[in-house]
Amino acid sequence: MGCQQGEILFITAADTEILSLSQARGRLPQDFPRVRAAHIRRLSQPEDLDRYAREVVPTARVLLVRILGGFAYFQDGFEILSKACRDHDVPLIALPGSRELDPELTAISTAPISTLTGVLEYFVYGGVSNFEHLLRHLSDRFLLTGYGYDPAQPTPDRGVYEPTDLPPVRAEAPLVGILFYRAHWLSGNLLAVDALAREIQHLGGRARPVFCESLKERDENGVPLVIRDHLPDADVLISTLAFGAPHGLDCPVIQAIFSGSSLEEWGASETGLSPQDVAMHVALPEFDGRIISVPMTFKGDGERDDALGVELRRNVPLD
Repeated sequence: MGCQQGEILFITAADTEILSLSQARGRLPQDFPRVRAAHIRRLSQPEDLDRYAREVVPTARVLLVRILGGFAYFQDGFEILSKACRDHDVPLIALPGSRELDPELTAISTAPISTLTGVLEYFVYGGVSNFEHLLRHLSDRFLLTGYGYDPAQPTPDRGVYEPTDLPPVRAEAPLVGILFYRAHWLSGNLLAVDALAREIQHLGGRARPVFCESLKERDENGVPLVIRDHLPDADVLISTLAFGAPHGLDCPVIQAIFSGSSLEEWGASETGLSPQDVAMHVALPEFDGRIISVPMTFKGDGERDDALGVELRRNVPLD
């Protein structure tokens, strides 16, 4: 096929997207154009952002930026990157972390609406296969290659995840539900969920890990569909979700803290959890009536993906 000159650049605020991208890149042909990824934490300082705009953007044939929170969350970054893309004639695809296009981000994008819609669909459905075909799509569209690609394929919004090698447990043992984000399931970021399920069954409970996009989808009685469909019989629920109360259960709901910091950062901090972790995993869940537990998983220090030029940071359970 032959590698065309130029790179596909990808910036995100989600470690799970980088994990999926890394696995997808490994499924592509050897001569596939270079893909470079960056988490916005690596661009949080003005000098880092300026260096990226000066040194990296000019090498690209397309820059894709997807940020949860939209334009306001990364305003300086979008403004600097947008100018660099205009100066070097690099197409910019700016997407929100939601399922719908964002008018502000669409306005600064330089790709057609049809391209924005198609690319966003790969993220909405997620998963390694969809990320593979996203990269193929970007390469064929902007680097004029001919690898071919499939449109985005639907994936489940919610469902039961079954870890392997769990200790045996009695059928009548208390059922402990584990609620976690679909993004972890799609990217294979499951070490912490596996460890929690294993420990529950080691202690004599029956673990049922369940993933979901959010708790917004509810039935006529206001019960989240994921609770109605997969956890109506739970004796206790451990939720790792940051937003939304898992109503519809007559049982205790415990908040398990998935910290966004590394174990070293947590240990060195005088306050322990970061302000963001406190807000998302302590303050908000307390208002919902959840029982607050302790941090059980931290971001790993990262393993290097040289092909992407980025660290992969999985959630690592606390021993």
